[in-house]
Amino acid sequence: MLRTYPGGCHCQLVRFEARIDFSDGTVKCNCSFCSRLRFWHVKVRREEFRLLSSEIALAEYQGKNPVAHHPFCKRCGVHVFDRVDMPN
Repeated sequence: MLRTYPGGCHCQLVRFEARIDFSDGTVKCNCSFCSRLRFWHVKVRREEFRLLSSEIALAEYQGKNPVAHHPFCKRCGVHVFDRVDMPN
């Protein structure tokens, strides 16, 4: 069942909401970035994700993987979500 969950960074400059169905499961990535953050993923379709704050509040880290984008808040530095540009 899809439910809407709010999210954001520590200082609340970056805010978002996502419609998530946790019955579809979650993913624990073992790449060096995610394992250092202990980041546990839940996949959200682009149309089910809405950034409520401005894109200018975000900076981005991109490692060796050209499709993985790791936005974080420019003010407090908190990593808030990932974007993976892969066709399904």
